[in-house]
Amino acid sequence: MLMQLHAITVAYPNRPPPVVFALASDSRRLIVTGVPYPFSPMDILNYSHGAIMNAFANTKVHCERLIYCLAGTIFYPWSPLPFGGPKTAPGYASFSGVNAMDVLHYILTESFFVHWHFKGRGCLDFVAASINEVLALQYRGNKDELDERMLKGMKKAGHIRWQGQNVIPAYLSHLNEDGAQQPPTVEFTPLNILRYRTNLKEQQERTTETIDRA
Repeated sequence: MLMQLHAITVAYPNRPPPVVFALASDSRRLIVTGVPYPFSPMDILNYSHGAIMNAFANTKVHCERLIYCLAGTIFYPWSPLPFGGPKTAPGYASFSGVNAMDVLHYILTESFFVHWHFKGRGCLDFVAASINEVLALQYRGNKDELDERMLKGMKKAGHIRWQGQNVIPAYLSHLNEDGAQQPPTVEFTPLNILRYRTNLKEQQERTTETIDRA
């Protein structure tokens, strides 16, 4: 069942012919393609949301990991509208959602708003290319690159702190497409690194104390 997105209430009587995000024939990529009328703005958003979720569901990892990777790919000042803008106030700074699904909702509604308002497909093509880039990294097993993008996406969405300790949920961990899970990644959890170093130091001190007593 497709997630019901909030309706866009602004009317665009002179909208260009409707286009949607759709799965490519290989089910590993997204394309931007036209659809026949009648397709309401809500139909377009729901269909596009379903296509993106299906593309992410075809991988082994949790969809929220790839959504944050997507945010970490497009939330930059040099991205096209509506995400880019001045370095001190880029468009993505207007995002105020609280979870990964809010991130995807924001990306969808804002990109289609720009498409309908300015009658250009550039932003949609950019989002599709960014999704395909994330999917390609996942299918190639580029764990480190995806980890970095996920963390940047979570930070730019305001869902983890920029500085200090952040503990990332285990369900956002990387999975290879052969189904093998990577060992727990301490680089995601600075708190775990600190604990590891503290435990190691304590073990070394206990070993030294035992040797001294002997």
